[in-house]
Amino acid sequence: MTQGDPPSGVIFDIQRWSTQDGPGIRTTIFFKGCPLRCAWCCNPEAWSLQPQLGLFQDKCHGCGACLRACTQGVARPAAAHIRVEAACTACGVCLTVCPQGARQLFGQHMAAEAILAEVERDRVFQRRSGGGVTFSGGEPTSQPELLQYLAERLGGSGSPLVLETCGQFSWSDNKAALGLMALVYFDLKHMDSAAHERLTGVGNALILENAARIAAAGIPMSVRLPLIPGHNDDNENLARTALFVTGQLGATVPIEILPYHVLGRHKYPAIGARYALEGLVPVSADFLAQTQTKLEALGARVSR
Repeated sequence: MTQGDPPSGVIFDIQRWSTQDGPGIRTTIFFKGCPLRCAWCCNPEAWSLQPQLGLFQDKCHGCGACLRACTQGVARPAAAHIRVEAACTACGVCLTVCPQGARQLFGQHMAAEAILAEVERDRVFQRRSGGGVTFSGGEPTSQPELLQYLAERLGGSGSPLVLETCGQFSWSDNKAALGLMALVYFDLKHMDSAAHERLTGVGNALILENAARIAAAGIPMSVRLPLIPGHNDDNENLARTALFVTGQLGATVPIEILPYHVLGRHKYPAIGARYALEGLVPVSADFLAQTQTKLEALGARVSR
């Protein structure tokens, strides 16, 4: 990294006592900003790199307190069926006066040292459980300077680091941080680039290239397959996924299946977005077990 003041960035959550984002008890730092627009995304509030205001219409009673408090004069009650306008600066003043809690600020600017101070609160629990720190999002590599600084400071102090990534990132900008990871969870959403673009907004060429680079660099990794019924669960895609993992990344690299769910769907209207998979039914236990069996029959090591 270049010398100078510690960087800052936009974080939308720091989750303590996390047990789902790597081994042991972990502190998970959620970076804002993502280059993908996955149709099933459960964190759409993480897409933008900037803090943004969410407005939950079902909680709004139309009292007008937000309008009276707004310093920009752009806030409107959700009951008036008017979205937060583009002129909103996400200052958060309207949140403090809303009696129903209908407004939520997604993301805040944080200095790296403030983030490190939050992590330090959990250090004793991390050490005792064999845990550490996980970088998630959004997409952590969308803020490479902050990611590298945190990785250097935390890795240097002995915290095992985990990165959760969609794979769509600049290798040169993130190579140093990746080299400090004890484990990388890497998403493979679809092996066909055109289908990948339909589902996420971008093709998969760079993603597959970065997966191969991580494997070649000897960085421990685990592939994650979001299982979306009717979109990437066909036999051809499963076969191509298994072949890529076992042939290009290594036979010991596991595949973890992430079954489709509808958590986070309620946040789409709050940020003025449309949920593209409305009506799609979550994955059943039987369907998940059948997919695991198929991948194992193809020679893949499936993490259960």
